[in-house]
Amino acid sequence: MSGLLLEVIRGAVHSGELLFSLHAIEEMGDEGISFQEISEAVHSSETEVIESRLEDPRGESHLLFGRTGQGRPWHMVCGRVHQRVKLVTTYRPDFHPERWTLDFRARRRDR
Repeated sequence: MSGLLLEVIRGAVHSGELLFSLHAIEEMGDEGISFQEISEAVHSSETEVIESRLEDPRGESHLLFGRTGQGRPWHMVCGRVHQRVKLVTTYRPDFHPERWTLDFRARRRDR
C-alpha cells in the first residue's frame, strides 16, 4: 500500500496537481520550505510513509518522512480531496525535536 501511495503522491507533485491547504502554505513560509524542496523530498529514495490514519473523521491521511536535496529532514501530511492529493501540512521535524525520535521517523512517547 505505501509504495502505491508514494507513487500517487509523487505523480501529483510531478504533474503539478498537488493541492495545498492554507495551513500547508503557512507552514512552508514559517519554516522556509520551498516547493522545490517538497519535490526533492517526495522523489527521494529515503521517503517513506511513517504513519497512516485511515479512520480519521476528517478523512484518511498519511505522514511521510523524507530528506530534501540539502539533507534536511522533512515531514508531509497528505490526504485525498475529490480523488486528488492534498498537502495538509509540511514541516521540518528538526525544528520540533522534543516531539520525535532522533531519526524523526516516530513520535516520542515520553512527552
